Amino acid sequence: MAGRNHIRNRGSGGIDLNPLLDVIFIILLVVVCNTATQTLTTKEAAAEAEQMKEEAEMVRDVYEEQLDSLENMQDYVVPVALMVRFDSADVKNRKIEVLIGEKLTEIEITPQTEEEGYTELKELLSENLAGDDQRVMLLSLNKDDEQILYRDEVKVKEMTEELNEEFGNLFLK
Repeated sequence: MAGRNHIRNRGSGGIDLNPLLDVIFIILLVVVCNTATQTLTTKEAAAEAEQMKEEAEMVRDVYEEQLDSLENMQDYVVPVALMVRFDSADVKNRKIEVLIGEKLTEIEITPQTEEEGYTELKELLSENLAGDDQRVMLLSLNKDDEQILYRDEVKVKEMTEELNEEFGNLFLK
């Protein structure tokens, strides 16, 4: 009986730590698994962020090249704005405004000076075309189409076709 008392005393007087250790190990296992999952997620996010950074740098490089091209556009293209306007009160008198770069030239057209006015316009465009055959001249005709007479539009289009045949680098938009 002495052996039985010893087991009873031990069982009734001490705390059994086995369930506590089981719970602690389960919690530790859950924490380790969560940490491993978070580490994988963090690595995937870092790899994705690195890939996005590389793509953004490539796009930035493309945009920088395009900006450089736009800044150097005057090396390749001569933009010309051509406005042929008339006064609604007096349709016979018209005005041609030619903007080449920063230089604005105005040509008055009346019934008496119509041929001279278009000749002056053709000479002005020819001077700019003849001086540089490496650059393309883009000619933009009237932003507001209601301000140009049909005969003036036809005359300008015919003149640009003649100049393009002669020089090969004039284009009407």
